[in-house]
Amino acid sequence: MQFFYGSYYHDLNSVAFTGVTNSFIRSQNGRPHLIRKSWSCKGKIVRWSQAEIFNQLTQLQLAYSINGQSAGLLDNSGQLTPFLLDSSTALGGVIVAEPISHDEISGAHGTTFLRYKFALQADYLWSGPTDVLSFAESVSFTNNDGGPIQVERIPATGRPILQNVTETSFYYATQSGSLSQSGPNPQPMNPIWPGLQRRQNGSAQVTLTAPKTLRGIPIEYGIQWKYDFISVDPIMGEPNVR
Repeated sequence: MQFFYGSYYHDLNSVAFTGVTNSFIRSQNGRPHLIRKSWSCKGKIVRWSQAEIFNQLTQLQLAYSINGQSAGLLDNSGQLTPFLLDSSTALGGVIVAEPISHDEISGAHGTTFLRYKFALQADYLWSGPTDVLSFAESVSFTNNDGGPIQVERIPATGRPILQNVTETSFYYATQSGSLSQSGPNPQPMNPIWPGLQRRQNGSAQVTLTAPKTLRGIPIEYGIQWKYDFISVDPIMGEPNVR
């Protein structure tokens, strides 16, 4: 068995896994969004002299100072095993989560052999481009229950008064919300009461938000919406659920 990272190939049978973890990174609504693969490894350099050991250590440290390399384990015939971190499909590439480190260096350890450890990590998109990662919507009602509209009057003399200027009034509602998904160009929810939309400037607003990124790669796109409604009859309804 032989472990490799990028173009660096470890000595045969010199690297062992101490931990192989696959864990979901979930979105706000609890759905799996990403899968994170983490490898913890330990290895051993064996050479005839201390100079050779340290020369090999320098090459090892250089190899693991660079992110974005594929890593994997080859079987005894040199073929890839299922243990592979493909950097080309990982979000931002494979990263070195823990560079070459040592628990102890003493005595023969560092003279005829040297143990080391390192860790790699890669994140892969799990959710589909149209999967909803977060959703929120509210509906608010602002009205006078269709009752008369009063205005405040302050006469030149005497006490202030409330004057009825209409016998009835409009019913108002506002629908607002936000949504995010893995893929670009998310669409807003449709108006709940399309026939009651106000047609004045600013009564319908749709806002695209900057995508969230992971190591420079967009992974979550968001959109917001707001609609205003008006009616001479009571407006009844509830927000959407996704």
